[in-house]
Amino acid sequence: MKSKFYKATLFLFLTLNFLISKSWSQNKDSIQTQKKYFIQANELLANNELNAAIYYFHFAQKELPKTNLGKLSIKKIDSLTLIVREKFIKKIQGEWNWLETGTNWRVEETPKSKNINKTLVIKGQNISIYEKAKSDSTLIEFGKIKFVNATPKYPPIVEDFTFLDNLIWTFNFKDDNQTLIMRNTGKIVNTERTLLGCGNIALKFVKKY
Repeated sequence: MKSKFYKATLFLFLTLNFLISKSWSQNKDSIQTQKKYFIQANELLANNELNAAIYYFHFAQKELPKTNLGKLSIKKIDSLTLIVREKFIKKIQGEWNWLETGTNWRVEETPKSKNINKTLVIKGQNISIYEKAKSDSTLIEFGKIKFVNATPKYPPIVEDFTFLDNLIWTFNFKDDNQTLIMRNTGKIVNTERTLLGCGNIALKFVKKY
């Protein structure tokens, strides 16, 4: 009986020792990984690559959110997000004339094919889209930019927004910021976001002077 008890106790001790060692090893790896992400984030920040820095701060805080580096990463994300979004809003201001609507596969509509013109007007965080068939302009869409925050499943894409419904949009620029592309990148479903990888609807506009 004593032999069986001794073996059982030894087995339990070795099992617990293995689990503790494994947990310590995993925690050590996480600390090193977090430090690596944090260093990369600060290097990107030093190069003024704010969006990329936010990504790496996100990975750092997600690794070990309760450590000092994890808490500091969260603060960095919050402050950088405000800066990026403020710059984003300033950049998209003004009036933009519609050039085409399509996907990454093909152009589907143009002013010529639809026999109408559209104008995108952005004032502050308000978006208005006007449609002009002949001489009169009609407001066809109006909404306010609501930025999409990070979710447990996806890292923050801080310039993504909704403005009418649950569809998620972003703006990209081309031709020295003279061309504005409004692209659908996903939608909100039960508080979680989805991502679209291809076939995204995009509206292309050119700066109006």
